Order: sequence, then structure tokens, then C-alpha cells
Amino acid sequence: MTKILLIVYTLVTSVAYTSLVVYFSTQASGLSMSYIGAILLAATALVAVGREKISGVDTNKKIKEKTDEIDALKELLKQNQAMLHSVKPNVIHNVINVSGADEFLSTMKGLATFHNESLVINNIDLGSDLDGGEYLDILKVKVKAK
Repeated sequence: MTKILLIVYTLVTSVAYTSLVVYFSTQASGLSMSYIGAILLAATALVAVGREKISGVDTNKKIKEKTDEIDALKELLKQNQAMLHSVKPNVIHNVINVSGADEFLSTMKGLATFHNESLVINNIDLGSDLDGGEYLDILKVKVKAK
């Protein structure tokens, strides 16, 4: 639909612009060449601006669709982070209270060893704008590299 509108707009503006040129070339209306040039230049600018506005309609629709998709993904990420946040206390409770003390200590020792040996964790600034997803991506890369 936008392409048809663009074709019709181009046809109408081309006829109007050609009519202006013919009128100014045949009718010596007493206007100086500088005024005629300014009028034709303004008409050219109006044609260009109109074409740009019409062709921008499809682009704006695509941008809005992508923005809506990004917003939906951000909402899904927030829901997943909230779910993980709510699961974490249950996991910690099970490790501490349900499992034995030996298993808890071995888990803590494994985590401490992992943190000490991990170059990614030791060289990352957690105070930066790095979120949990990017941190997990870095850890995935580390695991795949082994």
C-alpha cells in the first residue's frame, strides 16, 4: 500500500513541479530569477520531504514491531530472573537443612575452588553494568573451552 501511495505522490508532485516550471518559463510575470529559483527549490524540498515521510511509514512499523519484540523478551527475562531468585532460597535450604553437613561442606569447597580457579570470575568487575545473563554467557564460554 505504501508503494502505491508513493507512486501516486510522485506522479502528482512531478506533474505539479513540471507545471510550475512551464508556468515560470512561459509567463514572464515580472518575478526575478532569484524568486523563481527559490520557489522551485522550495517545491523540490517539499517533494523530497513528502517522499521521505511516506517511505518512512514502513520503516516505523518495522521498528515498532522489533521494539515490541524486545520489550516482550525483556519481560520474559525479568520473569525468569524472578523465578530463579525465588528458587534460590529453596535450593540453599535443601543444601543446608536436608542434605548432610558433609555434602554442604563439599559443595562449599567446590564453589570456593571454582571461584579461585576461574579466570573469568577473578578478572571480571561485578560492579560494572554486567548483568546475570552476560555473566552466565561468559561462564558457558569458559565451560565450552575446557
